[in-house]
Amino acid sequence: MLEVRDRTGGMRMGEGKETKSPESYKRKLFEELQPGRPGDPRKTIAQVAPEMNDSVRYTLVYETKDYATKALIAMIELEKRFELVKLKNFWKRNMDAGGATAGYPGINVTYKGPDGVLFEVQFHTPEGVIAKSLETPNYESRRSNRAAQTVVENDPSLTP
Repeated sequence: MLEVRDRTGGMRMGEGKETKSPESYKRKLFEELQPGRPGDPRKTIAQVAPEMNDSVRYTLVYETKDYATKALIAMIELEKRFELVKLKNFWKRNMDAGGATAGYPGINVTYKGPDGVLFEVQFHTPEGVIAKSLETPNYESRRSNRAAQTVVENDPSLTP
């Protein structure tokens, strides 16, 4: 990641925090294991493993004026060594939802290493890093609430 950062002139954020905390990992795993609809069986670890894409994640930050070009160059560099699995462009998603400032500001890309391990690279602007840090507590609360709500909705013993 340092090589890509250096080639593209980006900044690395979150060094030393590349892995999801055990609490966050367990919460996400718990949520992913829940059935999609009432009556569906719980999912297995094998089924959700492909969804656990951000247990290892890196953040690259580019100045706003260079963001689009440098993030694209970084993605091209990464694709030379890793398989691109999924790209989520929240800038586009936010524009489709009504405005450039609505929601999470960034691009998240999941790659698969030669060993089969998934990891995520988040591309941000300096302003996006600030917005993300302000939103993180709300995001974590929503995730926890959504997981609990899913369990209650899908457990027949908890419905009247």
